[in-house]
Amino acid sequence: MSDFALIVGPMMLFLVVVAILVNVAQVGILFTGKPLMPKADRISPLSGIKRIFSKKGLVELAKSLFKVFVVGLVTYLTLTSAADGIFAFMQMNVSQIFDLSTDLVFDLGVRLVLLLLFMAILDYAFQRFDYEQSMKMTKQEVKQELKQQEGDPMIRSRVRSLQREMSQKRMMSDVGEADVVVTNPTHLAIAIKYDAENMHAPVILAKGQRLVAQRIKELAREAGVPLVENKPLARALFKAVQVGEQIPEELFRATAEVLAFVFQLKRGQSVATQV
Repeated sequence: MSDFALIVGPMMLFLVVVAILVNVAQVGILFTGKPLMPKADRISPLSGIKRIFSKKGLVELAKSLFKVFVVGLVTYLTLTSAADGIFAFMQMNVSQIFDLSTDLVFDLGVRLVLLLLFMAILDYAFQRFDYEQSMKMTKQEVKQELKQQEGDPMIRSRVRSLQREMSQKRMMSDVGEADVVVTNPTHLAIAIKYDAENMHAPVILAKGQRLVAQRIKELAREAGVPLVENKPLARALFKAVQVGEQIPEELFRATAEVLAFVFQLKRGQSVATQV
């Protein structure tokens, strides 16, 4: 046994050191007694069966069986290749047997160490990949987090709907302050206001199509705002300008002609009233 310990001891010590270094390289140095604490689920047969037949348990079982198979295969091939020398032990003295056994054990140990090191690298890569996958959120978790951050989709939709309604109400309330409403005549209506002292360019107070356009025209009639039919200008303003924005330079001329007509009309009405 002493001779056997001298032969196998160095190899076993080397394997232990390599195993420790591989674990330290993967997770670092960690001393904890938590795994030694007794837990009821560890002695429960049902929990044990679930743990064994879980996805992770089956993967670990497959990895362990593969390691045992590969190590056994390498050991078998190494001993088979040295079978002639082993059979010759019967004709050798103790020192010769010791020398050949040392060479054989060292050769086997080097092969096993290299093999286990390669398998440890593969296992490390797999464990890292599995860890990164486990850290990813499921689709349901992503939806839940989005709901927590931005609120329930139905509530957000309702809020947007209320905002549109409030914006439309404000827009409709501004129609009475417009100087003119340009129409398509039936599909579009754009309310325009221009104050030469306070504005650099005419501003769109309201715009809409179909039912909204009809409502704008009704409010304009009630407020006494002139309606001017100009299909090209109405289409261009509806596409190019948002409510609250100034009219772009390329539409100045056409808009100025409409406003000039309206202002002349108002002045004429004012003079007629005075007379």
